[in-house]
Amino acid sequence: MPRYVHEASLRLVTDIAAPDSKAKLKNLLTGTPPPEPAFLRPYDIAARFGRIYISDPDASAISVYDVPRRRFYRLGLRLAGKLVKPMGVALDAQSNLYVADTGSASIQVFDFLGMHRITIGQNDQLQLPLSVAVDAQGENIYVVDNGGISTSLHRVLQYDSSGKLLKIIGQRGDKPGEFNLPTDAVVGSDGTLYVLDSGNFRVQAFDADGKFITMWGSAGSGLGQLARPRSIGIDEQDNLYITDMFFGNFQVFNRQGALLLPLGKIDPSDQPGNFRLISGITVDETQRVYVVDQLFKKVEVFRHLKQQESEQLLKQYTQS
Repeated sequence: MPRYVHEASLRLVTDIAAPDSKAKLKNLLTGTPPPEPAFLRPYDIAARFGRIYISDPDASAISVYDVPRRRFYRLGLRLAGKLVKPMGVALDAQSNLYVADTGSASIQVFDFLGMHRITIGQNDQLQLPLSVAVDAQGENIYVVDNGGISTSLHRVLQYDSSGKLLKIIGQRGDKPGEFNLPTDAVVGSDGTLYVLDSGNFRVQAFDADGKFITMWGSAGSGLGQLARPRSIGIDEQDNLYITDMFFGNFQVFNRQGALLLPLGKIDPSDQPGNFRLISGITVDETQRVYVVDQLFKKVEVFRHLKQQESEQLLKQYTQS
């Protein structure tokens, strides 16, 4: 039974722009200008209350679609909180934005209006911050610090809301609580931290104090396995969404690691649901799923179908 339907593809700064009669007249008289891409190389994504934040490391900025206001703008270009190479992004319940900036080896935090609030991870605390996760209250901030292939600094650092380092979770290895090239993390509704331990082809869960709880996942090319996992998202039911470059799709798991649904495929044709270099993923409060593809330079938006909608689509399909 279908559960999601493709809703939109975001690529250009004008994809959500309100109609402008003056601009239309000018384009008719002077010629239509070439469309402006929204990003150079999108990497990760976060979304809440109609605002969609896409990190763009090549542009040293965050691209923002403000859907309710039908505006597009870029964040992180001002002197305060200026970004160098933004990678992972996350939002708390107050819509504060947390950006893992590998270029400055720090976490930059911005408020709902885009004003810089705080810098986390100064004084060489971080080596290669790829991702950031935060609980709903913004009280626990987790940084996935991937030291690279040649180092043993594969870990997660936990900070409080003021930027104080609370603890370091894990080291390089394959035992429970250890990591090998971790790439992403999310926080569940109960404060559980889920870390995508990509080099070990698994997801590890920790409590709010950083204590190991459980882990699941295995390497392979079959359904429910992980081959080249890139990013992890979570919905309000604590289902986990994992993108995989090998499959060119994302798979939905429950918190125990049981596969619920795979969606998408790797394909050279740039069509809805097709991916070539899949990357970041997130789920907003409306259950919409947002997926980044770096090669196609797009964000795919999938809308969650309600039970009645799903049954109607299935009925139409079986009758056709």
